[in-house]
Amino acid sequence: MGYLFEHLPPEERAVHEKIGWGRRMGFGERPALLVIDMRLGWTDPESSFGTDMSATIENINKVLAVARETKPKIPIFFTQAGFESGNDFMPVELKKSIPNRATVMLRDSKWQKIDPRLVQQPDEILLPKTHASCFVSTNLAPLLVGAKVDTVIITGCSINGCVLATAISAFDHGFHSIVVEEAVGDRDPLMAVYSLLNMDSKWADVVSLDETIAYLSRLKG
Repeated sequence: MGYLFEHLPPEERAVHEKIGWGRRMGFGERPALLVIDMRLGWTDPESSFGTDMSATIENINKVLAVARETKPKIPIFFTQAGFESGNDFMPVELKKSIPNRATVMLRDSKWQKIDPRLVQQPDEILLPKTHASCFVSTNLAPLLVGAKVDTVIITGCSINGCVLATAISAFDHGFHSIVVEEAVGDRDPLMAVYSLLNMDSKWADVVSLDETIAYLSRLKG
């Protein structure tokens, strides 16, 4: 059972245990690291959709520091959700959620820049995307397959949106889906807890920062 299950009331824990949710798939042998949508529109509290993600950024930087020392260096992707113009929004998006965040989703907006506290290296790929999952309508899957990756380590935001969608897609594509609890962020603490529990139940291993760093450190030799 995943360590998040210790936060469940006994009766709910019994349901999970009976069904068999929360088993560990573990890390594989060839990981890649995703830094999902850490744009100023999400990480700057001055943005209409922003919140303070200082702690998340600090922990992502810790993961990045070790990942950049693996030999050979593992693939690292920064994703950037956004649209070229208002005409690119799907009708259902315009109905459901885009009207309140259109100004921070356009690619020419200042809010599209990756938070400067995360310094992307020249050999790290910036992956534009237009959907919650990093796998939908992008070339992420073939890039991972081409690099013979079997494990996707997920950091970034938001836990109840793009992180959740990407974790499910990674699982559906046959990758070990790993979510680093302290290196993912959200605006809503309640939604974050339930989304982490959902992922840890069925779609991913939600693991600690220390466990992730220990795993990556073993790849430095």
